[in-house]
Amino acid sequence: MVYGLGRIASASISVYKQPWDQSPIVYTRYRDEVINLYYEVNSEHGPAWNPTWYRVWGGYIHSRALHIVENRPNLVVPSVRKSGQLAEVTIPFVQTMRYQGKGSWEPLYRLYYGSVHWVVDVIEGPDDETWYRLQEPWGQLTYDVPGEAMRFISDEDLMPISPDVPAENKWIEVSIARQELIAYEKDVIVFRTKVSTGLNPPVPE
Repeated sequence: MVYGLGRIASASISVYKQPWDQSPIVYTRYRDEVINLYYEVNSEHGPAWNPTWYRVWGGYIHSRALHIVENRPNLVVPSVRKSGQLAEVTIPFVQTMRYQGKGSWEPLYRLYYGSVHWVVDVIEGPDDETWYRLQEPWGQLTYDVPGEAMRFISDEDLMPISPDVPAENKWIEVSIARQELIAYEKDVIVFRTKVSTGLNPPVPE
């Protein structure tokens, strides 16, 4: 039975015989490989900051370099609003392409599961299937992705959570030390999740 899917989110990561760093290394996985996860283990060997490991084929892999993903292709839509619409990637990753004219396309970068992007048009892609044109909110760069990779976010999804709670009583705490995000309504925790904040910024001399 498969517990879930994980995408390797670092250049490489070792698979260990047992769920701890001093165990023998069985083999190595590499960036953007998608692997089956069989179950989750909280190892007594830690590391203390994150003791979560996953059982995979042949051994155990630490969660620090895993992006938990799903593979949920979507039905495509024939059009989008003139103002554009938000959509979420629902497969482990998707390769973007950009039309160069005269039937020529070039690959750009990959978009990853759970990321949200602005769809501005529906086009015919390089495979003659329905693709969506995306536009970066900070500039005019546009690029295209297969339509089945994206789920449009409904108006209901964008409604405020707990609309009866004033905005000034809602706040978010991000801990770099714990790599954790906590959302509060007044002093009540309503949401908690692990995050990856990236490398710590250098300390000025």
